Amino acid sequence: MKNNIDLDEIINSAIPGTKNSDKIEILAATIRVISDALFALALVEEVNEVQEQEQKNTKSQSNNNRQLKNMQKQLDFVVAQLARIERKIDRN
Repeated sequence: MKNNIDLDEIINSAIPGTKNSDKIEILAATIRVISDALFALALVEEVNEVQEQEQKNTKSQSNNNRQLKNMQKQLDFVVAQLARIERKIDRN
């Protein structure tokens, strides 16, 4: 795929004897195609950025859920210890 667009080459590739106004139309059409391609590329880039952010959010949410479960286990452990202490106090 050719990376550089040579507008002179596009204009000169028109059929010899073509009027300048026709060459201008060819050039304008070429510019429209390039513009549309750049717009489409910008849309794809935006979609990629949104998907990347969603992946980060999903990973972050997964990490948060894991931390929350660990904190819940720790809380359950502390509650169980407090219950044992309370039972010991009640016995004495």
